[in-house]
Parts: sequence; C-alpha cells; structure tokens
Amino acid sequence: MVQINKFREYTCLFIGLSLTDPNLRRLLDISKSHRGDSNIHHYIIKKRYEYNYIENKLIEILELNKVIKNKKIKNGLSISEITKSLINLIDNFEEKDAHSLGIDTIFIKKYTDIPKIIQEIRTK
Repeated sequence: MVQINKFREYTCLFIGLSLTDPNLRRLLDISKSHRGDSNIHHYIIKKRYEYNYIENKLIEILELNKVIKNKKIKNGLSISEITKSLINLIDNFEEKDAHSLGIDTIFIKKYTDIPKIIQEIRTK
C-alpha cells in the first residue's frame, strides 16, 4: 500500500529498470488506476540499444535460418535497414509499454549522460 500511495501521489524517476518485474508493473498499474487519469506522472531513463549489438545478434539469427536470410536478401533488404527498423520497433514498443503504466521514457545513448539529465531536473 505504501508503494502504491507513493506512485500515486509523487512523480518518480526510474533508473536502471527494465519494467519487466510483474510486481512493479502491478503496483504502477494500480496506482495509475487510483489516480483516475491517463497523464504521464513518472519517468524512466533507458539506454538505447546499440546498433552494433543488434546487428550482430540479427546476423547470428539470420545465419541460423538461411531461409529467412535468403528471403530478406531477395526482397532487397539490407542488414543495415533491418537493424535500424528493429531498433526503432523496439524503442517504440518499450515507449508505448511505459506509457501504459503512466511513464514517459527518456532515451540516452550512453550511461554517462545520466548525471547531466539528473542535474537538469534538479535545476528546473
């Protein structure tokens, strides 16, 4: 009950969370429904997926499944295009998922950006 009340009454900044914990999601969902609005009340700082990491994982998957790889190449899709589209899709999905819990996402490129963001919040 304490956590639900805090989530309902205050603005929270989440750092280093994936929002995959079902207990946290349940508490955020309950506090959002208790608030009775669909506004954004919380924020999460998330690091964007690195292009090279996603590209390497995609290549691994495509190497395992030659049929998919051959179809993508026949359709004129490059690994680079697929990687960019996949990163965009992941970011959009995670942002919409966070919005469903009343959380806005602040994307960063590197973890060293976090102190600057916190400093900006403090000075506003």
